[in-house]
Amino acid sequence: MKEIYNSICTNLPQVQKLTSKREQAIDKFLKEFTKEQFEQICQIANITDFLVGKNDNGWKADFDFLMRIDKATNVLEGKYGNNPKGRNE
Repeated sequence: MKEIYNSICTNLPQVQKLTSKREQAIDKFLKEFTKEQFEQICQIANITDFLVGKNDNGWKADFDFLMRIDKATNVLEGKYGNNPKGRNE
């Protein structure tokens, strides 16, 4: 997962270390999503203006943000702005 994120999310902060907390988050994440879906989440996040820091305060999404089930779902559903795939309706 670290390798997928770091290779795709070049516009986001890179993961330096997988902590035990991150390992637990990955285990939980993989109960809800596949690795292929994580690749898709990373691809969307990496080109979504709001998530790459083009927002009022310069905040950027990161690995921990994308590992959250609710946030990953929102990314897939296009809820952060300029997602070219649109919502799955």
